[in-house]
Amino acid sequence: MAEEIVKRERTKNPYSLIPNELVQNDDMTWAARGLMSYILSMPDDWVFYKTEVMKHGEKKRDAFNKTWMELQSFGYITKEYIRDKNGRYASETKTFKGKDGIERDVTFGIIWTIHEQPVEVSKQTEKVKDSETIDEVTATDAKSETTVSEVSEGIKQIFERSFDTIDSFDEEMIPDKDKQLIKSEFETELMDMIEPSETNSFFQIAWEEAMKNCKNDNFFAQYLVNNMQKQAKKFRIAKAKIKFESLKSTTDFEIPLDGPWNKK
Repeated sequence: MAEEIVKRERTKNPYSLIPNELVQNDDMTWAARGLMSYILSMPDDWVFYKTEVMKHGEKKRDAFNKTWMELQSFGYITKEYIRDKNGRYASETKTFKGKDGIERDVTFGIIWTIHEQPVEVSKQTEKVKDSETIDEVTATDAKSETTVSEVSEGIKQIFERSFDTIDSFDEEMIPDKDKQLIKSEFETELMDMIEPSETNSFFQIAWEEAMKNCKNDNFFAQYLVNNMQKQAKKFRIAKAKIKFESLKSTTDFEIPLDGPWNKK
């Protein structure tokens, strides 16, 4: 499963220089200005993940993604998909050194570039932002809707990293209805008592398989879900066989040969 790395574009300086254009831009929310200031305070050679930045704040994933998109709409963040020679979405692996000094191979499919000075944004992607777009949706008073919301939020927390990968792609690659289709499979498998770690593993394998073999991007989500379902089915069958063999080894099925059933 591909990560989303974030790289810096700035000159080296031991101090954090925050542009006035950013801090004093009243068209941007405080959340966006604060997030950008935090990112600019990091070391020049800092390579990190989008999900890592989110964990340092108080906002939940949906609210954080809106703030992130706001920075994108103002040109402070640009997004680049990794593509193969045929122009299809792909991923690549590079070695990065973490804060602990240990080098790790990281596979990623998206590169976000942070710009100290905002770049020009096309009218197609530019969106009007206000403070209301950043606030989280208030909880409904309806009991049934609240229950559904709680279940959904619980599933989001269990599969947080996988859902972050799914949500990172825009409408061009994975429409919202397809994202929901993929997430629904996570919920289905959880209800079928499959361990979350197994489902995450199914998703990772299915993602790599879809990236490699799906010939039509319009059917990417369905291809991925079908692969997850196939793996889940194999897992259930294998688990059932193990349980059956266990029962055979602990149960005495021997039938006596001297019973009345052997007499004429």
